[in-house]
Amino acid sequence: MAYEQILFWVVALVQVLGLAAMLLYRIERVVAPGLAQGLFVAALLLVGAGAVLTFCCHDSNWLSSGVTLCLMAVGGTIEVAAKPMTF
Repeated sequence: MAYEQILFWVVALVQVLGLAAMLLYRIERVVAPGLAQGLFVAALLLVGAGAVLTFCCHDSNWLSSGVTLCLMAVGGTIEVAAKPMTF
């Protein structure tokens, strides 16, 4: 029982760190873009490891880890620059 609570809070902290790293990476005027990119990749790996760990432990929080991983993957690669529409 105690390890389940510890696992929950560690995975929740990793998910918050991952989403914060994604937002920091997406900000265009970052002081250190290399640092933001490194932090994003590290957080992406941690969230992925957390998703696999919670799935293997048959924990009910595996879905939130998987969703966070998907959000980070899409958020890190999507291009949102405004471009004129051409037909």
